[in-house]
Amino acid sequence: IAGLEFEARWAPADSWFVEAAVGYIDAEIVEADPDSTNSGGPAVGDTVPFVPEYNVSASLIKVFDLGNGGTLTPRLDYSYRDDVLFTADNDPDNSQGSYSIINANMSWISPSDKYAMTLYLNNITDEETITYTDIAGSNAAGVDILGRGFEWYLSAEMRF
Repeated sequence: IAGLEFEARWAPADSWFVEAAVGYIDAEIVEADPDSTNSGGPAVGDTVPFVPEYNVSASLIKVFDLGNGGTLTPRLDYSYRDDVLFTADNDPDNSQGSYSIINANMSWISPSDKYAMTLYLNNITDEETITYTDIAGSNAAGVDILGRGFEWYLSAEMRF
């Protein structure tokens, strides 16, 4: 496995931040046991399962100083994941195509830094994703194990 990742954080203006990351992974099998290849195992040229070739993410963050009211920080996140295969034999019926996810959150931190609350909105566009496909039985029926759809939750902290 060989790869390259680039990450950057930029502050274009006071209290504004842009974060970005791009990753590339070459996870091609270059050597394989002929016995495993004959039984449906990985072969030279196959891709390692669960490894996307490309990943991209970007975030936009703004910090609002509320003075005696603490700080309020909204954040918008975008991520892209290239297609992945779930089995060593690279069966295209057992895979997840590329997809993008958009998440957002809003954090408040008290002036004393003792209290914090964050509202999370994940997978805002309710993108359907598959984390794994189980193909079994004589009829080769597949059962998809789905990723999480849209969800929200609230987190609260008290530090002492």
